[in-house]
Amino acid sequence: MRKQKNALAGIKDYDDIRVTLEDGTKRRCILSHYFIPMYNGHRYQAIHLHGHSHFTDEADIEVDIAEWFNKQGLHTEIYNVGCMYWNYEPVTLDEIIAHGKTVRPNYGMRSDNMEKRSE
Repeated sequence: MRKQKNALAGIKDYDDIRVTLEDGTKRRCILSHYFIPMYNGHRYQAIHLHGHSHFTDEADIEVDIAEWFNKQGLHTEIYNVGCMYWNYEPVTLDEIIAHGKTVRPNYGMRSDNMEKRSE
């Protein structure tokens, strides 16, 4: 039982870490299960990595909120790193940044819009 507990010792609800990219640049990353629009360090080019919303309408709204903040001049760099966005494979921060914003395949086609179109 101790071995299993030790394997889970590093699991956290939230973390604030520094990641070294392939080019040697260090980036601050805020890790959270949930989307946080005004996360710690967003004004200083920190990156926010989150999951939780999967391929849902909520994921679309998160993208819209992040874009709205950026249009207001409040810098955010937010990526949904749910495993379904990455073919259920581990990825590096370099790969996440190169991919760009993570949107679900039917982004913008929210359930309420889809129901209206099918009538």
